[in-house]
Amino acid sequence: MAWLLAILGRGRTIAACPSGIRALAAAVAGVLGEEERAALTARTGALIAGGAPETLAARIALLPVLASAVDVVRIASVAGGEVVPVAALYFRLGERFGLEWLRAGAARISSDDHWQRQAVSAVIDDLFAHQSLMTERVLIEEAPDPAARIDRWCGGRRVAVERLERLLTELRAAPSLDLSRLAVANRQVRALIGA
Repeated sequence: MAWLLAILGRGRTIAACPSGIRALAAAVAGVLGEEERAALTARTGALIAGGAPETLAARIALLPVLASAVDVVRIASVAGGEVVPVAALYFRLGERFGLEWLRAGAARISSDDHWQRQAVSAVIDDLFAHQSLMTERVLIEEAPDPAARIDRWCGGRRVAVERLERLLTELRAAPSLDLSRLAVANRQVRALIGA
């Protein structure tokens, strides 16, 4: 519970959390990017193939997406915005900069070493934090829709954006994602936010 209070703070953000999570869950098909929608469909299909009822499979498959719900609700509350448009921006940024792909790749890294597992977990946490901070920064941009906000925000960071895009292209072409590649990607995402 302490982690939830640390993320949300107190007062109206906590009160908004249950309704915000329900709003995100109801609108998920409209806010996820293509990659995450495909992953959601694959998870649902695998659960159904394993014998789970369709409704239960859909709800369980949604859980990884809802891992971001508390952050999205907090950002929307602080910005004075609605959850669904903030979620659309959050997930679009995640897809644009490969953050979900990086987290999924990180989750597949296996190691018998306790410290390497801790390092991978820390990078995954960092990537969630980067996505939240990036969403907060892009929300400030005046533009009519999420894509335009992102384009406007990226416009002043062209060098950092191109550097991250080149890195992601190289990482996607690699046979696998390991801790060293993940650490470099984490650093590039952090540099983009700070640019």
